[in-house]
Amino acid sequence: MDITYGMQIQDMNHEYFSLSRIAVAAMDVYRLPGTFWIEFFPWLRSLPTWVPGSTAQRFANRYAPVICTLRDKTFEQVMGDLVRLITVSHSYMADS
Repeated sequence: MDITYGMQIQDMNHEYFSLSRIAVAAMDVYRLPGTFWIEFFPWLRSLPTWVPGSTAQRFANRYAPVICTLRDKTFEQVMGDLVRLITVSHSYMADS
């Protein structure tokens, strides 16, 4: 968080840290080859989520909001600080 957004997370119960932990756990499951049938049968993407075999879609629907929240909230905080002229430490986002 410090390199990308310039945020110092001091508390392990911080909202961003909790969201990061959930997102990393989801990525650990998703990155394993052969975890989901959709890798072998791409046409499963077009099926509704209630159909057996669409586990990847249910997985994505479950974790996408967490990942998007983490991305959007941190970005909005840095951009809001820049707009309000609050001192922002050097980071990838602040220097861009």
